[in-house]
Amino acid sequence: KGVITKDLMSQIIFIASGTNKKVLVDPKGDDYAKYIGSYLLTPNKSEAIKATNIDIVDDESLNQALAKLHNIACLQVPMITLSEDGIAILQNETLFKEPTVAKEVYDVTGAGDTVLASLGYQLSLHNSISDAIRFANLAAGVVVGKLGSATATNSEIEEYKHLIHHN
Repeated sequence: KGVITKDLMSQIIFIASGTNKKVLVDPKGDDYAKYIGSYLLTPNKSEAIKATNIDIVDDESLNQALAKLHNIACLQVPMITLSEDGIAILQNETLFKEPTVAKEVYDVTGAGDTVLASLGYQLSLHNSISDAIRFANLAAGVVVGKLGSATATNSEIEEYKHLIHHN
């Protein structure tokens, strides 16, 4: 929200890439060029529309927006969070959508932060991006089922996963 300048961001990405670390960003503003070299960004649909000037109305326009995000910021994983429709990424020029797994939504506060933190956690364990996205969706499903800003523990996520698959 203004603390991370373009110069600071580029230095963070440069240092991280030199140590083989991934940089995951919840982007702010609509100039995504300052995130060049990040592993992934997590804009929501409306943020992605502003950043790409592409009205996302279907899979074709979603694919175009992901490709444009990839080109703007040289991302390894172009991603857009889609609220109740889950998370979309572009892998090898193919659109991949992981649907949401929320059963009951009480409060969406912190859902985006949960997704970003969960992705970082899973990637730090060297899990694949698709496994990380599935885990992040489950974690967000736990969090939106609580009131206020909430957390999700590993055991809550596992319990939720079993609940989802048995219904």
